[in-house]
Amino acid sequence: MQQHIEETHPDMSAILPAEPEETCFLTTYGRNGGAHEVEMRYAQLGNTLYMLSTEGGDAEWVRNLLHNPEASLRIGTEKRAGMGRVVTNAAEDGQVRRMLARKYEGWRERRKLSDWALSALPVAIDMTATAR
Repeated sequence: MQQHIEETHPDMSAILPAEPEETCFLTTYGRNGGAHEVEMRYAQLGNTLYMLSTEGGDAEWVRNLLHNPEASLRIGTEKRAGMGRVVTNAAEDGQVRRMLARKYEGWRERRKLSDWALSALPVAIDMTATAR
């Protein structure tokens, strides 16, 4: 299933539901066989959670996802399984940066994005099912 990403830049603050938690816990499965859990800032659109990696592709959790895209997420008491990917679509990339900047930095349309929102690597976790 491919999600449609708008090419325009609508103010989505009125249509996106407020996320109940400020952070989620992402578990990736390491190149060395172990699990790695990290607390992350996130924004959700449909069945996809988006995050920004300030360390880019050097972050251990990103390297793990590139090796093995399987991941699990915990938001509050809800657990979900998913598949991770680096965001490469330009429209999706811009939307992710704006969503996260809006949620965590109070960003609004026609304002400049912060260095964090502009330079961090956008990563998506496409949720598939309830995790055990």
